[in-house]
Amino acid sequence: GKQEGVGGDECPYAKVHAASKAAEDPGNLVPTTTEEETPFAFTGGRAADAQLPGTVFTHLFKPSTRPGGEESKGIGLLYAVEPATEDPKQWVTCLFQEALGAVESVVSFNRLHASGKGTDGSDLQAIEVIRAQKLGRSPGSKVKPVEAQLACLWGFHAGLSQAPPEYRPILELSGDTAVQEAYAAYRAGANPGEYQSAEVPGLFGGIETLLAGPEPQGEDQEE
Repeated sequence: GKQEGVGGDECPYAKVHAASKAAEDPGNLVPTTTEEETPFAFTGGRAADAQLPGTVFTHLFKPSTRPGGEESKGIGLLYAVEPATEDPKQWVTCLFQEALGAVESVVSFNRLHASGKGTDGSDLQAIEVIRAQKLGRSPGSKVKPVEAQLACLWGFHAGLSQAPPEYRPILELSGDTAVQEAYAAYRAGANPGEYQSAEVPGLFGGIETLLAGPEPQGEDQEE
């Protein structure tokens, strides 16, 4: 279906998103190639899994197409596809995956593609800073804005904490009220396993499971 925030057939974002092969290699940043002319020196997609929830696209502008001019520090855009679910638990888990995926995409770009050449022959620069805006539009009223932003912060934290320092970007947060409230809760130690949602019991259970990782397997397990 049509992606929220993306225009019609002539939209450059829609063109490269449609050409993405990210679903064929989930968990990795997959460069996108297209014969269409676009304003991007590089585009890559990272899918959380083969069904494409939590897909994040990394776009690096050609110097000549940067919104602030060729010398602008706004060298690109991270585009996260809006979670296509009305289930609150799945929705916040998708937000977590997208925030995690955004960081991992930048780290992968910095490791594999920075210092290379763009589609226009320009030098690709490492992404040093992610300026995170308010993410997510809650499905109905069950998920509070601060809860949506907490899901994102936990995702950002998960990605940044495991990134090699030489490829790790700096994260800048917006001044939005919900973002700042979530950051205060995060700094105070809020975590998915202990958080109590007034509307949705176990709201962050999916995130807690992802952070815990797979259960150990082996012959030494007790029966």
